[in-house]
This record gives sequence, structure tokens and C-alpha cells, in this order.
Amino acid sequence: MDERAKAIISAIVVLVANLAALWGVSIDQGVWINGLCAIVTLAASIWAIWKNHNFSEEAQQGQLVTNQLKNEKQALHMRKDA
Repeated sequence: MDERAKAIISAIVVLVANLAALWGVSIDQGVWINGLCAIVTLAASIWAIWKNHNFSEEAQQGQLVTNQLKNEKQALHMRKDA
């Protein structure tokens, strides 16, 4: 996780902890920061997996087109080398 995201999460946690303290609730900021960082990391991982794998029918069809173009390009290079 980059430093900017950590700083934003840390700032949010400090604000929430201070607001909770107004109502007499004690929150350990370290636990909350680690928890929020874990949630953000999990969300980013899920998003990256979704974007980089062909789950939808359209993405699978697009991959077939990409594979066909790669195969044609490779065949063209093989003909030039021969």
C-alpha cells in the first residue's frame, strides 16, 4: 500500500477515534489502522483479480480475439524468418 493511502486511512482513524472519545468510547488507533489497511488491501486485491481475469463472457471472447491476433503475428514472423 502506498504512503498516501496509509496517511489517508490514518487520518480517518484519528478522526473516528477522537469522535468516539467524545461519547466515552475508547478505541485503540493502532488496531483500527491495521484493520482498515487490511480492508483496503483486500478490496484492491479483489478489484485487481476481477480486472485481470476473464470472468465475463465478453472478456473471454476478447481474449480469444487477442490470442488469434498474437498467433497471426507469430505466423507472420515465422514466414519472414523462413
